Amino acid sequence: MLSKDLHKRGFSEWLPFTLVEQPRLIGELPQSDGVYVIRSSRSFGRYRGESDIVYVGSSTNATGGLKGRAKFFFRPGRSQYTSLRIKALLDRAEELEISFRVCLAIEARSLEKGILKQYVDDHWELPPYNRSQPR
Repeated sequence: MLSKDLHKRGFSEWLPFTLVEQPRLIGELPQSDGVYVIRSSRSFGRYRGESDIVYVGSSTNATGGLKGRAKFFFRPGRSQYTSLRIKALLDRAEELEISFRVCLAIEARSLEKGILKQYVDDHWELPPYNRSQPR
């Protein structure tokens, strides 16, 4: 699964997801619930095949919807494990982009689960930043 495969699921516009572009990105993201996908500028090997998808998530539990969730990536708290890992990518100046789809919370959970299921079916593993690490 590549990010281009998500077009049919409503992910068509990709925005720069970098420290430099943070103000513009936060300004463009809605406060609505939805699903977001973070991709790398280049594909990388997976257990089976290749992908450019780094992380798939939803904003169903975040205050402020997609905008609020994205803010956590730029200023994570010490206990926000996923946000800390994404922030480390941003600090290394990785070329990342983000796309989102606004939808109701119940639909967002289903869409996120469906994308992750397809990813696992295609690659036999989750996107690299969707994996839990031992704490």
